Amino acid sequence: MSVNLAYTLTGKGWCQCTVTIGGASCTVVGSYLSDVLGNFVQAVTSLVAGAAEGRFSFDDEPGEYRWVINKISGSKVEIKIFQFEELCGRKPDTEGVEIFSGICDLSHFGMTLKKALDDLIGEYGLEGYKRAWHMHPFPLENYRLLCKNLGCKPEY
Repeated sequence: MSVNLAYTLTGKGWCQCTVTIGGASCTVVGSYLSDVLGNFVQAVTSLVAGAAEGRFSFDDEPGEYRWVINKISGSKVEIKIFQFEELCGRKPDTEGVEIFSGICDLSHFGMTLKKALDDLIGEYGLEGYKRAWHMHPFPLENYRLLCKNLGCKPEY
C-alpha cells in the first residue's frame, strides 16, 4: 500500500501535514503551541525501536488533531487521527471524531517521514527552520535516531 507524507511550514509557527495511505488522505494543521514535529518524530522513532504505540498531537487554535499509531501485526501499523474542537490532551480518544484511519508498513512510514524531514532541512536549514517554526528547533537528535533505527544514513 502506498504511503505519502507532506509536511510544510505555512507561516511563522504554523504547519500543515498531509498523510495519504492507499486512497485515504487527511490534512491537519498545527501551531507552535507544542513541538509538533519533534513529538511526531519521537513517536515514530519509538515505534521503530519497538514500542507498541506512539501518540502525539498537532495543536490547532483552538482544536487538536491527535495521532494514535498502533502496531497491529508484524511490521504493520494502524494510524488514526482524531479531531477535537478544543485542546484537550487528557480526554479519551473516543471523545474526538476519527477523521482518518489507515494501515501501512511501519518502516515504509518511517522512511516517508525521514524524506519529509530531509525536505524540510533542505528547504530551510536548521536555523531557518527555527526562525520559521518560532518556538522549537528542528528535532535533529530524534531525526538521527530515527535514521539509525531504520538502518539508513541521515542526510544531515
